[in-house]
Amino acid sequence: ILAAGAGLVHAASVETDGAYGAPATQLEAATVAATAKSVFNRADLDNDGTLSSDEFLTFAVVSAELARLNGFVPVDYAGGVRTAALPRAEAWTAADRARVEAAAERDYALFAGGDQRMSGEEFVAMRLESLTAADLDRNGVLTGSELSRFAAIEARLPARQS
Repeated sequence: ILAAGAGLVHAASVETDGAYGAPATQLEAATVAATAKSVFNRADLDNDGTLSSDEFLTFAVVSAELARLNGFVPVDYAGGVRTAALPRAEAWTAADRARVEAAAERDYALFAGGDQRMSGEEFVAMRLESLTAADLDRNGVLTGSELSRFAAIEARLPARQS
């Protein structure tokens, strides 16, 4: 009777899908570029086709904080979303926010160029740099620990945590 009861409980248990799909098993440049285009459109709050420094800073801080909260960064993947898990993350602090803001200001100055407006192409190029930095074997495809490294870079974790 106990075995039958346990079987019924197991059969009745429902596993709910998370808000995002399964973990990514690999990540290519085309996927990162597609995700970047989608994210750029959401980050362009005034819909003028470029990101101001304020829009970019808001994007960077919110993305970093959400990644730490969720434990992953989302990646658009074949019509759905996959996740790239963070290697680990400590609680979000005021010092973390200040560090993320400083890094975002540096990235913005580097990628936005002389006009100080970041275009969609410049944003995609910045995100592809994250892929290149995470691609330890230089084969153009992130797998295994490279995915965690990519997530850490995207979430702007300090080097000691990535």
